[in-house]
Amino acid sequence: MANKTLVAVFSASGVTKRVGEKISEIAGGDFFEITPKELYTSDDLNWMNKQSRSSVEMNDPADQIKVLQDVVDRIREDDLPQTREEFENRAVLYHIMMD
Repeated sequence: MANKTLVAVFSASGVTKRVGEKISEIAGGDFFEITPKELYTSDDLNWMNKQSRSSVEMNDPADQIKVLQDVVDRIREDDLPQTREEFENRAVLYHIMMD
């Protein structure tokens, strides 16, 4: 039976992506990067500027929900879990995403 561990990350600057790839490799799971429709510039990532794109998006629940819904839609395309472990892994992922 295939391993259904999924490591899903969003990484604007690449740091979280590298960590997620390593975790996925160690866990023997699948890696999924949540990507923005439009890549971030260095100005977009200036968290000290409250008007920067990343600051605005981080504080806008509507933007967060759009990204989350896209991930949920992609996950729903997967086959249903076949074992208790697969189910629990997916349940933990949903819990983290919905938190």
